[in-house]
Amino acid sequence: MGCGPSKTPSSGGPSGAETSPGNNDASTVQTVQSSKVSEKQLSRDVPQGTTTRDAGETTAEQRDSCAAGTKTASKSTQMTIVHFNDVYNIEAREKEPVGGAARFATKLASFKHLNPLIVFSGDCLNPSTMSSVTGGKQMIPVLNALNVNIAVFGNHDFDFGVDELMEFSAATKCPWLLSNVIDNMTNRQLADGEIKHIIEWDERKIGFIGLVEEEWLVTLATVDREEVTYLDFVKEGTRLSKELREEGAEFVVALTHMRGPNDRRLAEQATGIDLILGGHDHDYFAQKIDDVHVIKSGTDFREFSCITVNFNKDNSFRIDVQRIEITSDIPEDPEVKSTVDKYVGMMDDMMEEVIGEVEVELDGRFASIRTKETNLGNFVTDIIQNVTEVDCVILNSGTLRSDTIHLPGKFKMKDLSSILPMPDVLVVLELTVQTAIVMAEMLVGWFHF
Repeated sequence: MGCGPSKTPSSGGPSGAETSPGNNDASTVQTVQSSKVSEKQLSRDVPQGTTTRDAGETTAEQRDSCAAGTKTASKSTQMTIVHFNDVYNIEAREKEPVGGAARFATKLASFKHLNPLIVFSGDCLNPSTMSSVTGGKQMIPVLNALNVNIAVFGNHDFDFGVDELMEFSAATKCPWLLSNVIDNMTNRQLADGEIKHIIEWDERKIGFIGLVEEEWLVTLATVDREEVTYLDFVKEGTRLSKELREEGAEFVVALTHMRGPNDRRLAEQATGIDLILGGHDHDYFAQKIDDVHVIKSGTDFREFSCITVNFNKDNSFRIDVQRIEITSDIPEDPEVKSTVDKYVGMMDDMMEEVIGEVEVELDGRFASIRTKETNLGNFVTDIIQNVTEVDCVILNSGTLRSDTIHLPGKFKMKDLSSILPMPDVLVVLELTVQTAIVMAEMLVGWFHF
């Protein structure tokens, strides 16, 4: 039994579910066998202060679709995890896969019979045209409708400030992790994130940690780097995995928000982590690295991963991964569609104002604009150069956020807002030519999401 959705969901847990023998959603299927778990079975005593949650009873009124159901004396041999990351726009786009939160919710619900753990790897408050007006509040009812079980903070979740993020996370009704960043003022995790968390799933304890990289931490406009303590994600991943094992966790998942090379380093150098589910990068990625699966599940409600963990009697396990795309043939969930329509309606009048005409396609795709010269990048920097009357303009490619090709025709406020959804301060500096060249070489050698 795998991640194939059922047209007639069973009311029972995974052991009683029936799935269709095949589906068109599985564009990626990967498998790994591991026996390292048995080496990590330490003391089952639970230290004071452990955060433990049973998937079938905690916040059951918000999470009926993820309830574990009737417990049996024996542990299930299979667990399903649904993973997604980096979602900014709740509305669908025109290009396939169209995405959109309403279709995403429908597709996710088709896996309800598998009783999945639903996990999120950060970045949802910002940036988007809508969030520039709402402060990201449209994501609260969406994430709650998706019944997310656990999440990790991403860099853009801090865009509106730490206090706003704490209010947001409290309203989403699921625990948020941030294991390796400490607020020096409170001596707690930044934004009151949890250090580690255990979810009980069908007689198994599943441990979670949330790890981030220092590279984006230093870029946050709302957080003073001198007021936080950053802990190396490899050392913390190893230490916390050991603690989770001592607290009874049989399987440890690291939710991360960092670039691919750092996820690779975590897989290669940390011990005790069974699965890495990442964010920050927006391209779909699933690969086994040193016997650890590392998975990143795309962006913007366009896809998610359905991960099946098959447990063996000797505490080894096998992992199967399916990539599920959100296409236009999927019907929209009525509840989530109502939320989307409400917020889109608020934005429509403002965004339909025509501000110019475009005669050619403007390439704003992340895969293009963050790796090479594009006409959209040139267009924006030319405008800046004209206004500031400088010799050269250097612009962080992460400022341009539309991730699409803008077609010729009327250029509206919504197009501009999708490209530049958040304000950035412009600074004029006087540099030598040599310094400018060194700066340019550094910038093209490192791209950042």
